[in-house]
Amino acid sequence: PSEYYIDTLGGDEKTPFLKLRSPFNKENRKIIVAPNVSLRYKRRNETIEKVVQYLTSLIKSKLGNYFIYCPSYEYLNLLEPYLALLDIDLHVQRKDMTDEEKQSFLNHFESNPTKTTVGLAIVGGSFGEGIDLVSDRLIGVAVIGVGLPQLCFERDLIKDYMSIIHENGFDYSYVYPAINKVMQAVGRLIRTENDKGIALLIDDRYCSSPYSTLFKDEWNDYEIITEVSELEEIVQKFWENK
Repeated sequence: PSEYYIDTLGGDEKTPFLKLRSPFNKENRKIIVAPNVSLRYKRRNETIEKVVQYLTSLIKSKLGNYFIYCPSYEYLNLLEPYLALLDIDLHVQRKDMTDEEKQSFLNHFESNPTKTTVGLAIVGGSFGEGIDLVSDRLIGVAVIGVGLPQLCFERDLIKDYMSIIHENGFDYSYVYPAINKVMQAVGRLIRTENDKGIALLIDDRYCSSPYSTLFKDEWNDYEIITEVSELEEIVQKFWENK
């Protein structure tokens, strides 16, 4: 929300701001939400196979380049063996990658690919913002979870302080930064007016407040699915029209 950024930058209710909509055609991207999967920490082992089914359906729908964003390295390590079984080129973000290693990672996502290439990365990490894979260098993005940072002393201090001022300190300290990371990750998908692609968001919290209200202005045309077959149908229809 705009007031979140105004507050954190030292402004107040009288601070002027300008809000601009995306200049890109919404018809060029499809946002799909799968809310029947819980990504809460205690249930991740239970739901991993359902997540894999959704991801497999997405990346098999069309030959091309895809990014899959995980909530943590722990989850990445849990997911990697499943994806390694697929007939794809899989490239995985590792901790403490050098600049050369990061560039090598991105170089695998070429234009006019002859085989499906998948990047397994961390939401909010090095490949979650500030990179431009234009045209068909990236045609699909999946975000697993809602991007919530781990509980920590510093964020709890912010939460307690903002709760006194706004009564929603948890949102300021955890939820708003989380959804920003998700939006940044999805933002890797459409970089020019000619780019086209699909974003899949997997987590039951996307259909509940406050998450569902935070992106309604820009993503108010998202579709909700509960079965893999629905994903296949939507994706096929999207690419047929492109």
